[in-house]
Amino acid sequence: MKEQEKTRAANTRRLASPWCFYIAGGVFLLWALVLPLYKMTHYLLAALAAAAAYAVSARLLPGQVVEVPQKLPETGDALADSTVAEGRAYLDRLDAVAGRIASAPVRASLRSIDETVEKILAAIADDPAKASMARRLMSYYLPTLIKLTEYYEKLEDQGGAGENVTGAMARIGGNLSQLDLALKKQLDLMYERDALDITTDVTVMENMLAREGLTGGMLEKNAAAPQDDGGTGITLHLYDEEETGGSQVQQTGGNR
Repeated sequence: MKEQEKTRAANTRRLASPWCFYIAGGVFLLWALVLPLYKMTHYLLAALAAAAAYAVSARLLPGQVVEVPQKLPETGDALADSTVAEGRAYLDRLDAVAGRIASAPVRASLRSIDETVEKILAAIADDPAKASMARRLMSYYLPTLIKLTEYYEKLEDQGGAGENVTGAMARIGGNLSQLDLALKKQLDLMYERDALDITTDVTVMENMLAREGLTGGMLEKNAAAPQDDGGTGITLHLYDEEETGGSQVQQTGGNR
């Protein structure tokens, strides 16, 4: 799931260890206790010593890497922006739960669902008019998905091997596979209009090329038309090798 998290508009930032600040403050305090501190120069030297202590300790002490979410790009359409934000919030919750599930097949289904939903949100961000097609996804499917995965995690934690527990876990796993296929179909439907528009454009272009005589068929037709021999009286006839056993050249007409 870490790969999917990177695609959801988040940067990683390395923060220095809190001990770096303590060390820098301690150096400044030690300077004030031991050395004179009654001129501006003294304060500047103490500050430089504290800064040097901070820089050295920041390189030596392990820091902390945190994710800093960036502001989501806005399309200008209220419904599309709210749909994308809501969808990514659901995916964040899904990632958190999926990371705690032990079943490899269930994690694989959740990873595939995550990728498909990301593509659906990207399609909405690219074309806000598609937001209405994801209404049921946001109002029912994703909330129910979170509920089912959390319940699956609970059953795993209980470690029960009873018929009811194993049956419920199997049904949830099967439901995730069905949902994964349904979401892929929904993603395909979101591009149905685009595919129709592209098909129309291709058809129009093919017709224009045909009218201009620029298609392969027209070029072949023009090439097959009789050509003027320029008054030489020489006509070349090329025959198929299967019919004549080889190419023949027939000369007719006038003299050289």
